[in-house]
Amino acid sequence: MKFGAPTRMLLRMGGMYALAILLCYSFPAPILRVIEPFARVMTDWTSPYVENVQLSLQDKMIRVECQVRLDMERADGSPLPLLGGSSEKGIWQTLHLVVLALTVFAAPAMPLRRRLVAFPVTVLAIALVCAYQQSVEIQSHVLHTVGSSWLQTVQPAPTEANLTYFKAMQSWHDMIWQLKNINAGGGALFLAVLSGLVGYIIPIHVPCNKVVHEKATLPVG
Repeated sequence: MKFGAPTRMLLRMGGMYALAILLCYSFPAPILRVIEPFARVMTDWTSPYVENVQLSLQDKMIRVECQVRLDMERADGSPLPLLGGSSEKGIWQTLHLVVLALTVFAAPAMPLRRRLVAFPVTVLAIALVCAYQQSVEIQSHVLHTVGSSWLQTVQPAPTEANLTYFKAMQSWHDMIWQLKNINAGGGALFLAVLSGLVGYIIPIHVPCNKVVHEKATLPVG
């Protein structure tokens, strides 16, 4: 029995979906170890406040540990201390992006060699998307905690410099909050779909057999 192209595509995607679910359920820790360095570097490079991010897995929960550095002063002129924070959240908030990306990766009808070339690029793209989602979540949670409770505890001096710095931090938090809402509204899913397809745009060189045409020679005379 021969299946049409749409049916074969659905069969490929269904099989990959089941395989991806099994992979993510059985090996969440190795997957998180791939994502963690990208999330750490992405947060260190983009955030003016959050640094030294570390992710670990504990009982199917992602434990986030980080530090917050604020260039503000207390009333006595001493700098504010580093804030050390931690939080936990379910790992499937991130792993469902991996499942979606791998399922989409199986959709196009491609020869095996083409898939093998695309797969490493796809894995890198998935790691970057998951790291981006993690970085936004971390920064949003940390800055909300800083503004709502921590600053009231350490009581920075009411100086013009501190006020200007706080307004800049508040603007950064508003931007991160918008990104978080976009991700929750489907932005992260859209990026996961793109990561499942991006490997196929990488050009692949297919060698072709060179055909040599010999010029016929006619007898003379």
